Amino acid sequence: MGCGEQKDEKAAEGEAPAEAPAEETPAEADSSDDEEGDFDICVGVRIIKEETNFLFRLDFKLDPCKKVKHVRRMVNHVLKLNEESIGHLMTIEQLIPTWTPDWEPFPNHKKLKKVLKHSTNSAGEDFNALTGAEEGADIYLVGADTDQFEPGYWNEHLDFRADEFVVVECGEDFSDDSD
Repeated sequence: MGCGEQKDEKAAEGEAPAEAPAEETPAEADSSDDEEGDFDICVGVRIIKEETNFLFRLDFKLDPCKKVKHVRRMVNHVLKLNEESIGHLMTIEQLIPTWTPDWEPFPNHKKLKKVLKHSTNSAGEDFNALTGAEEGADIYLVGADTDQFEPGYWNEHLDFRADEFVVVECGEDFSDDSD
């Protein structure tokens, strides 16, 4: 007896045929750990004041549910709180990974952890930035003001731990943004 005949017999007896278990989509299978594990990022910000460049580094420990727009808001909050020490009020509009081939910013509506996991490296290959972070590598993102962002400038300043970057204290007192 073939498989089709067995289904017909069960249906004739009034039993509903058993449904096949639903297969996970690649996105669902990959998202199982997206709710776990805080991670650290470094955001580099360039401020141009009187034709002089100043570089700042903001370090954040993030929970895995933060969206790109939440991190952008956190950066802008820290910049506003430190306006006097930075010497200029600045807001960023984008977070841009430093390892991609085209300096394409992350979409604001996506979870940061997900876009870090599904990124592209400078060779155009799939890249998971969180794998390196688990091994101790830093995750560097440029906090960009679209009016002054210059990829050529950032290509020469990719080590956010260098002395040219002034560390701005961020603290850990951020509300859990959920929108």
